[in-house]
Amino acid sequence: MKKSVLKNGITLLTEHISSSHAISVGFWLKTGSIEEAEKENGYAHFLEHMIFKGTKKRSPEMIAQEIDAAGAYINAATSKEYTTYFINIIDSKIDLAMDILTDIIDNSVFDSQEIEKEKQVILEEIKMYEDTPLEQVQDNLTEAMLFGHPISNPILGRKKNIRKITKEKIKTFYNRHYYPENTIVTAAGNVDHDKIKEYLIRSKFLDKKHLPRPAEKRFAGQIKSKDIIMAKDLAQVHFCLGFPSIKITDNLRYALYIFNAIFGSTMSSRLFQKIRESMGLCYSIYSFNSLYREAGLFGIYTGTGIQSFEKALKAILEEISKIKKDKFTQKEISNAKEHLKGNLALAYENINTHMNNLARQEIYYEKHFTFDEIIKKIEMVRSEDVENAINLVFPDDYKVIIASIGNKNHKKILKKFDLII
Repeated sequence: MKKSVLKNGITLLTEHISSSHAISVGFWLKTGSIEEAEKENGYAHFLEHMIFKGTKKRSPEMIAQEIDAAGAYINAATSKEYTTYFINIIDSKIDLAMDILTDIIDNSVFDSQEIEKEKQVILEEIKMYEDTPLEQVQDNLTEAMLFGHPISNPILGRKKNIRKITKEKIKTFYNRHYYPENTIVTAAGNVDHDKIKEYLIRSKFLDKKHLPRPAEKRFAGQIKSKDIIMAKDLAQVHFCLGFPSIKITDNLRYALYIFNAIFGSTMSSRLFQKIRESMGLCYSIYSFNSLYREAGLFGIYTGTGIQSFEKALKAILEEISKIKKDKFTQKEISNAKEHLKGNLALAYENINTHMNNLARQEIYYEKHFTFDEIIKKIEMVRSEDVENAINLVFPDDYKVIIASIGNKNHKKILKKFDLII
């Protein structure tokens, strides 16, 4: 891995993989929905869409045609804490990838007519999301667990904010957040570090006047957990149970990953084997970690028919009680470690994974962990560490936070439960 910090503040990280004939290159802005003011919620995601709507020298059609003609793939994503734009391309065409990415990020015109059209696109995306209870209930859990913290705001934004977006507002947001010191460029594959560095300098990427850099924000309020119970005419009740967790930088994270693998994130996990395989109460059930820079949560999701809802909820709570009383066996811990290591090895076969890891590790840790270093951290986890993770996630006398979406009768069933573990 090579790292350079350009004079203007852009951070460049590359990883050369000689066996590859391709390059995955990404431009990362350390701006996501967490950076938005309340009236700006949805702006980071809207801006990500607008970046592809034409520049001074490329129409949206030209961008698509150039990418397709090169056999390449371009995409972008907005998260809670960052936005990324990336291209996967054959190594001989890296100059084209750099030209397109620097052009669309640096020179988008933010055409007013395109903004109006994109409002409708985003509003339709929100409707699609609202019609997908599996996704909505998990976002609702984040809001339920971390209510009051900016991390709980939806990435897509709220409809009222989207309708009020103007060219001036979106350009102001852009000028406040798209600047060199807030930018990381990463590339993995058959890549030449110095060549990309020279291109960034030569193109003067983002070297133009921007609004003053916003002051670094630190959450100073209070998180207030609350249940979010939604009535909707659905064939199933979709629900998540929420529990406390750690920040993404916490040293306990590897023990938490192992605990998650044993408890609910794998086919052999206790939740899957009990609730689905033994009892046949659902099609999908799993536990998950949502870890961020300033907060984190642990969740359990499943969807089941109203006639099975009470039984499924009771069975999940029983599995939590068992895990608090009985220690994991050494075999379970060993198998979970092998699962994590195997998944990691398979993921590292993809150059896109290398490119993503370079950026995420820089954003969260400001250092790079090699594959071998991560494997070693997994292997070093002790049974006591896993027990600490269990006690953290399932503390005594904790009131379980719930987010659910289902027909109105499921509310009555929930009232029967005193959700204390």
